[in-house]
Amino acid sequence: VAQLHAVVHAVDPAQIAAVQADAMQWMADAQHLLADAAAPAADAAAQNADKPGLFGNFVNLIQGCLVGIHGALKGAGVPGAWGLSIALFTIFIKGVTYPLNYKQMASTIQMQAMQPKLKALQARYANDPQTMNEKTAQLYKDEEVNPLAGCLPTLVQIPVFIGLYRSVLELAKKDMLEESFLWIPSLQ
Repeated sequence: VAQLHAVVHAVDPAQIAAVQADAMQWMADAQHLLADAAAPAADAAAQNADKPGLFGNFVNLIQGCLVGIHGALKGAGVPGAWGLSIALFTIFIKGVTYPLNYKQMASTIQMQAMQPKLKALQARYANDPQTMNEKTAQLYKDEEVNPLAGCLPTLVQIPVFIGLYRSVLELAKKDMLEESFLWIPSLQ
């Protein structure tokens, strides 16, 4: 306590006021510098807001396809053309991605068929993880199974369906999905 009392009395109040004034001036200068640096960044962000980017272009492509299908169906006099165009485009995408789905399902079936052998390896080498990993890798190689083959096709398809979702959202924002489809009064 005596040391703290000595430190408190050793500090000159005028010196504290000077340090405080310097700190306040430094903070004001820093604020001006940050404001000056932020202005060009805000201008650049405003200029790039109109540029959709790679995924935005992909969404615009899907949106254009949907609008084209809708125009063809509407021109043919089909009622509920928006709902039908979304369904037809989805069926088209599922058809295009069918080979990936087929590979994924085949890999899943192969992995399920290998499970008894894999469990036997895990039980046999439970105390030796390194040997168990080597034997597991050898089993995958012998059976000609890629454990990642079930995941990769899904990872390829995810951006496509997210793009479809975002394009439908954009169409809804533009109030283009106001017509009915089947029993649904509006697709909004």
